Amino acid sequence: MRLLLSALVGLVIVGVVLVGLEAMTVRSEERRFPPPGTFIDGSSGRLHIQCAGEESAPLVILEAGAGASSLDWATMFDALGDDLRVCAYDRAGFGWSPRGPRPRDFTALEADFDAFVDGVSEDEAFVLAGHSFGGLLVQAYAARQPERVQGLVLVDALDAVLAEEMAQTNGGSVAYVRAGAVATVFGVPRRLGLVPQPAGTPAEVAGAMKARTLTRSTMLTAADESEGLMSVVDAVRNRPSLSGDFPVAVISRKPSEGGGAFEDQWAAAQARLAELTDATTHQVAPSSNHHVQFSSPDLVADAIRKMTR
Repeated sequence: MRLLLSALVGLVIVGVVLVGLEAMTVRSEERRFPPPGTFIDGSSGRLHIQCAGEESAPLVILEAGAGASSLDWATMFDALGDDLRVCAYDRAGFGWSPRGPRPRDFTALEADFDAFVDGVSEDEAFVLAGHSFGGLLVQAYAARQPERVQGLVLVDALDAVLAEEMAQTNGGSVAYVRAGAVATVFGVPRRLGLVPQPAGTPAEVAGAMKARTLTRSTMLTAADESEGLMSVVDAVRNRPSLSGDFPVAVISRKPSEGGGAFEDQWAAAQARLAELTDATTHQVAPSSNHHVQFSSPDLVADAIRKMTR
């Protein structure tokens, strides 16, 4: 009994030490990687936004994928900022945006998106690009106000069919992510090197991405958004379809050979997106991973630039 008590005391001490060390590391990284942009007031609280380019230039608005932030679009700031105005934001709970109230369903996400758009535009039309889960979101946004969107660029994006299949089976993954949020308090993912870093991440953003991903807020918000996935699917399906001449550019990674059932499902989703409107074009990036904007940035930049003409 005495041995067991000593072991428990030891575990508590180790836990307290780990929590303290992680808190110190987080504070250090907050000083090392301050917010690169500015903040606006959204329905969920403060939202971090960043833009590149002149305010008078044609506007491009970017929506990041699941668990991601404006850092995922760093290559587009560099590639397009000379002749376009490129703006991205951190959804509540990601990047430098504080965590917002639950639920993180489509109603909450769209309200924050509207606040972001109002903060960077003056009723002008814009090109709208979305990556992965962000591609599903921008489909719903465009369907509500197609007159304000010059065109959509979907970068290896989800479609409603695959998203519904994922929503029906994501219970286990949500629990896993919530457990990961607890582990981040003790610094476990950081110490084990479990850092989600997309292949091809630019060196200049890798440190900030690591710092802003390994947080309790990010992990909990990722779980919250996953729980609200079906509400996004419903929004896409319940809004009017885009007109046949609405311009859409679909950019997909090449499915990996022998990738299994999910790769087949993803390829099928890309094929469906390629038929979203009569004016949809589809390009496959032959040597890219899921983050095509990192592995083939010129391909994505060219598709966005063409939409602004």
